[in-house]
Amino acid sequence: MKNTRPGKLKDAEGIARLVDVHARNGKILPRSLEAIRESIDDWVVVNGSDSIVACGSLYFYSPHLAEVRSLVVDESTERVGLGSAIVGALIDEALRRGVHTLFALTRVAPFFERLGFTRSDKNWFPEKIWKDCALCSVQDQCDESAVVLHLSDMRPPNHGSSHTKTGGQNAQTKNQ
Repeated sequence: MKNTRPGKLKDAEGIARLVDVHARNGKILPRSLEAIRESIDDWVVVNGSDSIVACGSLYFYSPHLAEVRSLVVDESTERVGLGSAIVGALIDEALRRGVHTLFALTRVAPFFERLGFTRSDKNWFPEKIWKDCALCSVQDQCDESAVVLHLSDMRPPNHGSSHTKTGGQNAQTKNQ
């Protein structure tokens, strides 16, 4: 069940349904079906028996800065590691594409911290603030935290293995 795979065009409607449920609950920002189709190469999914049960995507602000976004898990499959699997696959993809810094705005910072991210200041990501936060209806009462993972100490995975650290330290250790 934890087998992640890259999103495909045929997945766009299933992704959109899952994202829409969580966007209507105010957990994430909405994404249109058209936007999902246009960025399908940046999505990672997990299939259940008959639908997409978890997904997430990367959004590239520059060749070296990307955001983990639209990370959602269907309520029926929560707490079995699908969110961690999606983030792990997104980290691997970011490494493969040469991203140096990966970040997210989240209400569940401890989840990301368990995966090696550290808390940061949202102001370090003006690209995100200009693109999404300025349009958000709760921007003045934002309850999201910024988390960041510096990938410069990591090397891309080999043959589908999980990301690995170089030099014995990850970014979290270096930044403390």
